Amino acid sequence: MTKKKGEFTVLRNIRAGMVIILLIYIGLIFQSKGDSDTPFADVQKAVVDAADDKNMTLAGTQEIKRFYGINPKDYEDITLYYTNETMGVNELLLVKTKDENEAEAVEKAAEQRKKTQLDNFEGYGAEQVKLLDASIIKTKGTYVLFVISPKAETVEKAFTKSLK
Repeated sequence: MTKKKGEFTVLRNIRAGMVIILLIYIGLIFQSKGDSDTPFADVQKAVVDAADDKNMTLAGTQEIKRFYGINPKDYEDITLYYTNETMGVNELLLVKTKDENEAEAVEKAAEQRKKTQLDNFEGYGAEQVKLLDASIIKTKGTYVLFVISPKAETVEKAFTKSLK
C-alpha cells in the first residue's frame, strides 16, 4: 500500500507542476494583450519621428487602397507615409486593427506590397532591392508596422518601445 501512496504523491506533484506552468502561460498571454491600449497617435508619433525622413508624404485613402489593396475604413486607425522620390521605395505603414484577427490581412497586404516593389526594381535597382530585403513587418497586439527605410530597425525599436 505504501507503494501506491507514493505513486499518488508523484502524480499529485506532476499535476501541480502542470497547473503552475499553465497559469504562467495564461499570465503571459494576458500581459501581451496590453499593447492595444496605447493610443494610436502616440505610436504614430514614435515611428514617424524615428523614421526621420523629410522626403516622405502622408498618403490619403486612395494611395492606401492603390498600394496595399486595403480599405482604411475597415480598420480602427491607419497611416501611410511614402517616398516622393522617383526611384525611392521608403514607406511606413502603421495600422491599428479592430481586433488581432484582422492583423493577418494587413500583414498579407504588406507582404504583397513588398513583393510588388521587389518585382518593380529587380535587375536594376540594387539599392532599392537592398532596402526592400531589409524591410520589417511586425505585429504587436492589434498594431501592425511595415517599414521600408534605411532606419527600419530604429523604427521597429521605437514601435516596440511605444507599446510597452
